[in-house]
Amino acid sequence: MPSPSSVLAAAPGTGQAPWTVAAGFGVREWGGPLFLSVFCTLFAFFVQMWSVRRTSPSRGRVGLLLGTEPLWAAAVGIAIGGERLGVLGAVGAVLVLVGTGWGRRAVNPTTP
Repeated sequence: MPSPSSVLAAAPGTGQAPWTVAAGFGVREWGGPLFLSVFCTLFAFFVQMWSVRRTSPSRGRVGLLLGTEPLWAAAVGIAIGGERLGVLGAVGAVLVLVGTGWGRRAVNPTTP
């Protein structure tokens, strides 16, 4: 089943359908997504699970690690990829931190 974004991209007047373009991909074009989906995802899950196993779940550190995952992704994108953090990104980062802190306090009210 196609994703909603691919259906919207196939709307009249938007150019060729994504699956039509993808049908013409060669090994080089498929290599990038394959590398990103397999190696980057596996590496990210490995590091995440390694970190979670080495922290204390009773203090809410696991929630902090998992809840701030989008911030770590943004930090890597800024540091390595040269991306810029705009106003909406900064507001989103603050909301992630506030939500994670709020969630930690709700689970463990003694957490500072």
